[in-house]
Amino acid sequence: MKPFKNLGFSICLACGLLISLIVITEACTIKITPEKSSGLVGEEVKVTISVRNQHIPCPLAITASEISVDNGIIVSQTDWQKKSATDYEKSLTVKLTAMPKTSINVKRVCDIKTSQTIAQIEVKNSTPSDFKTINLNLKETTTKLLDELGKLYSLRSNLKTIRQSEKDPVHKKKISDIIIQLDSVIRYSQEFVIQCSLLLKSL
Repeated sequence: MKPFKNLGFSICLACGLLISLIVITEACTIKITPEKSSGLVGEEVKVTISVRNQHIPCPLAITASEISVDNGIIVSQTDWQKKSATDYEKSLTVKLTAMPKTSINVKRVCDIKTSQTIAQIEVKNSTPSDFKTINLNLKETTTKLLDELGKLYSLRSNLKTIRQSEKDPVHKKKISDIIIQLDSVIRYSQEFVIQCSLLLKSL
């Protein structure tokens, strides 16, 4: 009878180790949820990203999650919100810029196991048939772009203080202002290119 008890104990131990190994090597769960499955060129779509960690603590910080968009522009995004000990969530607003699909890619490169999820939004052409409408949109975008460039130019004096001591509390704030403004200029520059493209297609 004793050999059978030892055998049963060994089987239970092996099963326990196998389950532990599966849990240890399990990757984070990533879920991407667009508010709609399709949209028009130029339309903005809200996207929710959810991440569930399989390990506590996870060796990879939630802020290390890599987010990229193809055929789209991230107009705005929230910080990661902690929903529970293992769950995190953030929201993006993505502008659809080109057909046929906009792809949102979220990747977590972890020492234990890399996880990745891709979601796609079908994009349809929204080129206005009215030349006057296209021209008006281009004019508005150009005005915004010039305004943002003007703001960036006004920050040029901040560049003179970048070489100052890191102990200066104002130092990092000035650099942050420049980076934020550069992001805004880049976003409107992309919008400008899109509007120019629509104008050319209408000719």
